[in-house]
Amino acid sequence: MAGLFDDLIPKEKKIPDNIQVNQSMFSDLLPSEDKYQFKITDKGNPGSNLSINDATEPGLFDDIIPKADKVVPENKNNYNKLLKALSIASPITNIAERTEDLVEDIDGDSEQWQKVAYATQLGFTDTYRGIKQIAGFEEEKMKADQEKLYEFMKNSDGSTNWGVAGAYFGSAILDPAGWLLPVTKAKTLYQMAKWGFVSAGVFGGLGYVDEDSILDTRGKQAAVSALGGTFVSPLIGGIGKKIKGEKVFTRESLGIPGFDAPSIKVQADTELQKIRLQNAAGKKHRTAVARKKFEVDEPETIKDFPSDKAKLLKGPRLWMREYVVKAWEKKVGRPALNYLTNGNYGAETAGALAGGGIGYATAPEEASITSKFSRAFTGALMSAGGIKATKHINLPTRKFGKGEAQTEEVSETLAQFLGRNFIDGYRLPRDFKKHRAEAQGFANHIALKFVYLSKKIKASLTDDEEKILHNLLQGDTKIKVAPAKLQELNKESRKLITEIAQEYVDAGLLTVKTFEKNKDIYLKRSYRGKLEDRPFGEELKLRGATDEVTHDEYLKIYKKQKAYATTSDVRIHKTKGLFNEVAGTKKLVKGHKGWELLESSKAKLKTTTDDFNKKIKATRSKKKKAELTAEKKQALKDERVEIRWQYTKPQRVGLSEIEDAAFAIAETGRAFANTLSQYRFYKNISKQNYTYATLGKIPLAERTKYRQMPTTEIAGTAGRKRYGDLSGKYVPEEVYKNLVAANRYMQHESGVFYKGYRWLNSYWKVSKTAWNPTVHVNNIMSNFVLHDLVDAQFKYLPKAWTALTTHGKVSKATGKLQRSELVEAATKHGVFDAGFVQTELKNIQAGVKFPYVFDESIDAFNNSVNAAKNIFQDGVLKNKLGLTKLTDWYQFEDMVFRLSVFQDRISKGWSLSDAALDARKSFIDYNIDAPAINWMRNSVTPFLAYTYRIIPILGETALVRPWKYVKYAALGYGLNKMGDLVGGGDEEAERSVMPERKQGRFLGIPFLPYRNIKIPLLPGKDKKPYYMDFTRFVPGGDILDLEGTVPGVPAPLQWSGGLAGEVLFSLAGFDLWRGERLKGQTGDWEEDLPIRFKAIKDKLIPNIPFLPGSYSSKKLEKTRKGLESPFRAEQAEGFALLQTLGFKIEKADLKKLKTGKVFELKRKIDGFKEQINLVRKEFRNGVINRETAKKEIDIIADKIRKIAAIYGVAFKLADRAKEEPGLFDRKKK
Repeated sequence: MAGLFDDLIPKEKKIPDNIQVNQSMFSDLLPSEDKYQFKITDKGNPGSNLSINDATEPGLFDDIIPKADKVVPENKNNYNKLLKALSIASPITNIAERTEDLVEDIDGDSEQWQKVAYATQLGFTDTYRGIKQIAGFEEEKMKADQEKLYEFMKNSDGSTNWGVAGAYFGSAILDPAGWLLPVTKAKTLYQMAKWGFVSAGVFGGLGYVDEDSILDTRGKQAAVSALGGTFVSPLIGGIGKKIKGEKVFTRESLGIPGFDAPSIKVQADTELQKIRLQNAAGKKHRTAVARKKFEVDEPETIKDFPSDKAKLLKGPRLWMREYVVKAWEKKVGRPALNYLTNGNYGAETAGALAGGGIGYATAPEEASITSKFSRAFTGALMSAGGIKATKHINLPTRKFGKGEAQTEEVSETLAQFLGRNFIDGYRLPRDFKKHRAEAQGFANHIALKFVYLSKKIKASLTDDEEKILHNLLQGDTKIKVAPAKLQELNKESRKLITEIAQEYVDAGLLTVKTFEKNKDIYLKRSYRGKLEDRPFGEELKLRGATDEVTHDEYLKIYKKQKAYATTSDVRIHKTKGLFNEVAGTKKLVKGHKGWELLESSKAKLKTTTDDFNKKIKATRSKKKKAELTAEKKQALKDERVEIRWQYTKPQRVGLSEIEDAAFAIAETGRAFANTLSQYRFYKNISKQNYTYATLGKIPLAERTKYRQMPTTEIAGTAGRKRYGDLSGKYVPEEVYKNLVAANRYMQHESGVFYKGYRWLNSYWKVSKTAWNPTVHVNNIMSNFVLHDLVDAQFKYLPKAWTALTTHGKVSKATGKLQRSELVEAATKHGVFDAGFVQTELKNIQAGVKFPYVFDESIDAFNNSVNAAKNIFQDGVLKNKLGLTKLTDWYQFEDMVFRLSVFQDRISKGWSLSDAALDARKSFIDYNIDAPAINWMRNSVTPFLAYTYRIIPILGETALVRPWKYVKYAALGYGLNKMGDLVGGGDEEAERSVMPERKQGRFLGIPFLPYRNIKIPLLPGKDKKPYYMDFTRFVPGGDILDLEGTVPGVPAPLQWSGGLAGEVLFSLAGFDLWRGERLKGQTGDWEEDLPIRFKAIKDKLIPNIPFLPGSYSSKKLEKTRKGLESPFRAEQAEGFALLQTLGFKIEKADLKKLKTGKVFELKRKIDGFKEQINLVRKEFRNGVINRETAKKEIDIIADKIRKIAAIYGVAFKLADRAKEEPGLFDRKKK
């Protein structure tokens, strides 16, 4: 009977007598040189007399294979299972395996075609071979293959065999792994090039690395492959299009930004209209094209709002929830939390807990429990006492409200000053933050409407049609025979703008007269180069050019200027202010009123006239009447009046108005949302019972605690109050300080340098987070833990994922834009970051501008700068290198967990507003209302916000749900025990010589497991067990790491200075991270400067695997080259790659761990020796006497002896270690 696996067994092949076969159950995981080893034999010729009886032990699957067929196959084509799993998804696996056959069949005398075929297939399977190299399989064999390739590349006379060389390098470039995805997924050649750059770069980094090649690192390969992919992908894609009979070099097929074809194809019989837009003064005419017929689909609403309430628990779970969980929360947890946050001594108690925790964490790991608790008590006492003392220190009285219409004198204690600056929402009424969140939700509600409409316009119209719609909305042009859908979008846009503008009337921000005048033509105008300065209430300001002149100047000069099509946007002179006229036919602009007096100025003139008329009427003397009449005439002439000139269409074009309907709608929505939500917030605060209209209505005992809100007006808005309904009213002092300080921050105009620095610093922060794959892994893993700590059910995560991935996307089934009710509700109630919807609006950009377009209005230098900026933004930031996608994913990772918590709370009966607030709080609300904290996160401690928010969450969990920590402690200990069983070794000895940074416990809490957990991973040939550092997988896992540049300060609070810190400290020759001078400096600036610039470069390069120069790439290269370190155990390149992705797995090599521990001790002793030298120096300089010096030196020496003794115990444990075998090794024995 035929065997079940006969097809896997080589026919008529036997293993030679001089080969010994490893028959263990895991032998198929071994490389061939370990599985088959030479042995001494005296039996016949190799390979002629091997029988099945020569097997010393039965194989793992011998009971499946018939006895007659139990022949161990040759390892030529049957790779190990792990390699098969790694390469199963590769489209080239079969080709690779055929290549292996070809390799075996070719020798040095082969025909040229065979050598070319060998080289071609070797290059074609470059990625496949690279994956094998990373996994550490068959490296010697692949190296031999590469050497054979080089042999084929040389002719017998020593010259280069260009046929073989060309075949190899050409096929390596054509490796399908690099171009297959871009060619099959991208629709245009431009997209193929863009995606080819990313795809080829990634797979190039995964390719086989030959140390003898010029591309001897993965980083170099990634860079060259990315460049090649940029050209190869569109080339192959273009050939594919040509084969299918499609046109290749059309605007639609190329798809280059700035030269895009219409988004909807024009049918042959469609009548085209050409609309001549009004020309800009002195500029060429511009033509726009509109289609007469096209379709716009309405969005499809997805009914995914959670309707099911949490099901009732039964049995033991119900009993646990009702009689243990709820009882604890109600009687212990919540009361304790409320006391700490709101009680009279809550601050002192919280400070004592924090101080105690830090004190405990400062004690060495080997210190006695008495010593640790002693430090904890001291820390608690100092913290509580310090907080108590600040309450009794009064600061000088000072004026508050600089820049406002009125200022107030305020006095406060040091505790109040620190609280207001460092505590989010310090002493604000309980509902204050809720009203602010409600206002933000209202802003999101408005903004979402404009987001949908903008996306709809963007998806439905071409650039030319958007230009036409923009002009239609402003009444700048009319179309007699317009496409029906274009008119429909025009009406829909006008309806939405009018609907929201009515809110302005209701809020008293707009008069009915102004509303009626502009309701059919209003649209937010934007000009290129002026998009960054967007002050609050900008849409309330008068549009056009404004000036203040005397009434006489207005009548004699300004009133006479008419608006012509040739009126330029350039003013003749600042003092005269008339607009220049350019050559051309003077044609009056219909309906334009020229320079017109503002209503406020007309009222001033009327008041002046009425006052004089009253005096004239009351005077009987003719002489006096004549004098008053002359005075009246002169007073009216000298009266300062405000005048306004509405820009004509040609002038707006000359000023570079952005004629993009989708962008204009988005900008209109952004302005509406900002202004209306803020005024709504002020209105809500004005209605609260702690707000009073007059001082007399405030209870007498409370009056000293109240302050009057300023009556400040927004400049250029004809008297609009900055604080709306709250202006002039009396509010509690903390509310006053909060609102006025927030307004000052909002209105503060930063200098050009600071704006530029903040812009750069924000991208530096992104490069350290969103552009770092390690951070993505850490973020996701810690979010799972955090999701559980806040007591949310995991079942809502898939629903949140589905909602977010479908919302705003086009359905493949229906072709319609999809709208998720759940996401809309979450957005409306502020579940996501405060700027989420604003970011959506900002992402709707004006029509793409080709980077090299020359602007005639500015000089060549500024044109060059703008082009460079456009290229950087378009080529690096705007999704061309995949960096924007990384940023989007980083934001998405938090959004999906927030949305899950939002659903969980709703299902438990929470109101939408409360559920939204809790979802934001549970997943790090970055909208922090604490000035000092915001300053620190924008300067010296850029990543402070996460730590600032996570500490209260961890504290709340400890008080309200302590069993969560017990559960994770059990999981950690259980995993560690499994690792000890499987991996073997001597855990006590291994931990004793680990670096200090890997010896701590989670959150510094004694009963929690070690952060560096022994994992159940089978050890390699060296029998060394594996450990994995889980610190970053736990929220706030490093908050009590106190080893840093500033001693005693938790790791997340360590001073770094952001981008400035990395540059300035490196320039000064100091490594802030390591707390030491840069290595290799000589004191000669010519020698030191390159070292310092290299340090800056190394710090600024994002930590992306295969990116040349990045930390991850250097780590991978060291591992691949097998560069040994006396401090680190050897590891496969695959493990190094896992480390760069956040999985910090390392072998525990006792010998190397001990070596590192010796150097750790040496550094400490060197530090103590420096202290002794300082004491000696003080003695020599006469600062201290001999006796004092001797006492201080003895104290330091005693510290050296103690620490040496502690380390000596660790070294003895390592020397006497009993390296127990792992579970599977014991079974073998």
